Amino acid sequence: MNDVACDGVRPFSCYKTLAIGEEYIDGTNTCTCTSSGVECAPSFTCTDNGNTVNPAQVVVIEDQTCVCTENGFECQDLTECPEFIRMDEKKTYAEAKATCAEMGGFVSFFKDESEYEKYISEDIRNEWLGKYPEI
Repeated sequence: MNDVACDGVRPFSCYKTLAIGEEYIDGTNTCTCTSSGVECAPSFTCTDNGNTVNPAQVVVIEDQTCVCTENGFECQDLTECPEFIRMDEKKTYAEAKATCAEMGGFVSFFKDESEYEKYISEDIRNEWLGKYPEI
């Protein structure tokens, strides 16, 4: 399809048909073939105050950060809170890095996708994103 030698090593995808009712595991989801197509749902969930928490979702429970795992919540004491401070001025990356350093911080970086989604979904801007802080 794209003129790449067939003896090279590359990622790939497979195609197969499933019988109605047949299930398979896709990451943390169980997928089932139904008359309307494949439907996937988390293989497990956790509950926090009556609310469903999906696999790998992080919540704060009584001063602890907790992640939903197949064995229930795994929690750690909350020792710090990330804070993303939006700056109004525009600067080069070096200038932005220096300004953030003066505040005792770093150019924004994200530890995981949920942190990125929470921050970016507030207001999309073309801005510098840093890398994990150098210590």
